[in-house]
Amino acid sequence: MSGARHREEDLLRGISASAGMAIGPLRRYELPLPRVAETAADPAAERQALAAALETVAATLESARHSADAQGQQEEAEIFDAHLAWLEDPALREAAEHHIAAGSSAGQGWYAALQAEIERLRQSESALLAARVDDLRDLQRRVMAPLAADAGAAEAADDDLDGAILIAREMTPSQFVAVAGRIQGLCLAAGGATSHLAILARARGVPCVMGLGEALLSLTAERAVLDATHGVLESAPDAERLAALVAERERRQAQARSAAEQACAAVITRDGRQVQVAANVGSAAEAQAAARAGADGVGLLRSEFLFLGRAAAPTREVQRREYAAALAALDGKPVIVRLLDIGADKQLDYLSLPAAPNPALGERGIRLWQTFPELFETQLDALLLAGNEAPVADAATPLQLMLPMVSDVGELRWVRQRLAARAAELGITRLPALGVMIEVPSAALCAVSLAREADFFSIGTNDLTQYVLAMDREVAGLAAHCDVLHPGVLRLIQATLEGARGRCPVGVCGAAAGDPLAAALLVAMGVDELSLEPAGIAALKAWLRELDAAALAARVPELLALDDGAAVRAVLAAWLDASAPRGFGVMSERRGHTHNKQ
Repeated sequence: MSGARHREEDLLRGISASAGMAIGPLRRYELPLPRVAETAADPAAERQALAAALETVAATLESARHSADAQGQQEEAEIFDAHLAWLEDPALREAAEHHIAAGSSAGQGWYAALQAEIERLRQSESALLAARVDDLRDLQRRVMAPLAADAGAAEAADDDLDGAILIAREMTPSQFVAVAGRIQGLCLAAGGATSHLAILARARGVPCVMGLGEALLSLTAERAVLDATHGVLESAPDAERLAALVAERERRQAQARSAAEQACAAVITRDGRQVQVAANVGSAAEAQAAARAGADGVGLLRSEFLFLGRAAAPTREVQRREYAAALAALDGKPVIVRLLDIGADKQLDYLSLPAAPNPALGERGIRLWQTFPELFETQLDALLLAGNEAPVADAATPLQLMLPMVSDVGELRWVRQRLAARAAELGITRLPALGVMIEVPSAALCAVSLAREADFFSIGTNDLTQYVLAMDREVAGLAAHCDVLHPGVLRLIQATLEGARGRCPVGVCGAAAGDPLAAALLVAMGVDELSLEPAGIAALKAWLRELDAAALAARVPELLALDDGAAVRAVLAAWLDASAPRGFGVMSERRGHTHNKQ
């Protein structure tokens, strides 16, 4: 954080869920669950009451989904879709009715059914499943509300929330949506960067830090500063410190406006290197937003989002339309689609994935192909059809396919054979480029053999970092150490680039692409493309235009010889500050260690 010195005892540190800076009073936000009767004498009447409440909530969610769609808030629409799918889960309703049959009221039965599922998810080894607790809390509250004794009473609005930095133990997505337009920032004692709430905060541009711990709930302040990019809440800045931070925020805002004006222009570094800045997206709607944000293409379309929140896998036609719409949105620019990457922390309700004592090291991504061949080949067919319809640029389709969790070249060969077989079956002769993600250490170490047959590489820095350092990226206590700038991780990236040199281009689609220190170093090391969330494209482009990549490349051996990631960050930051003619200020608010989902 910038300006006059801070006192360490005034700081709380957590996980950055949505970058930015907020200045305002701290306000506690805590709403109790609706009060419902515990017991009831007529189970049949209570089952009817539950059915009516579920129908009411379903209508509300459907309306909210349509409203979000109409306003272009795709992330919110997808979350409401997921909530609808949960609401319609027969297992939850059956569990509630079991409690009703035992004498509980409809409201208490629903509470108990959801509470059991909440506890199950909290104990899950999957960070993504545990992050869904907020969603179930949301459904718990929504259905209990019309069943409460005071169901007609609206939840009291707090007039003190306007302009505040909200603090809470946890918050549901619907509670956030209700206050998002009024608050400056959000701090939660619990939670992580993969939750639906974190996704909403990023979509709304609300600075948000999670996992700050129970100490957060005892804080009071009329003028606090949330540096959400660095995951820091400063509760008691003095007048000098506060003035410096206000000036810093204004400077950042002015630079952001300037960067936005040049968002669609190409990136040429000071030493003449051209770098592509692409977008990570999860849908065709997000691809449209990426095009508006100035993306040079889509570096990662996470196709698994099309498969989540459904009762069954999407059909070939549903997939084809989505992929075709994403290609149309980029109007001939490259679109890289990652083939279905499920397993570990990404589960599909309609598939029984093989049990694994350590899911992150089990069957996931491309490793599941032979277990579910129809699922993957339907996806291949949809992609081939969409690519065949896309406008032709230099006789090649702009569609490119990327394989997750590749360990060696044999896996790439096998998929290329399947791709050719499916294309022949469909009568398609124009095949998309086929690349691999470098996220497993063996892939980095075998980069030469992979590069001989891959059309491109994309380094997934999130998984690569956690596998190299043996640190789960979702563990808050390890977040400061699970750093892509650790020399061990950088050496594997260097091996990847050396193996690919002269053979295939290399991009980065992990969180490191949005970390300005890492982005500068990666470009200097030889990365051709950086892909990040659309909201960060303009700032990253402005930042890279100030970079002398050749001069920084000369310092790479020195950086790789340092002890740890913290040392690399310190030396790199000092060099960048000293070398930039106008200062590397455009993305200074994003210099901190980031923790995002790839």
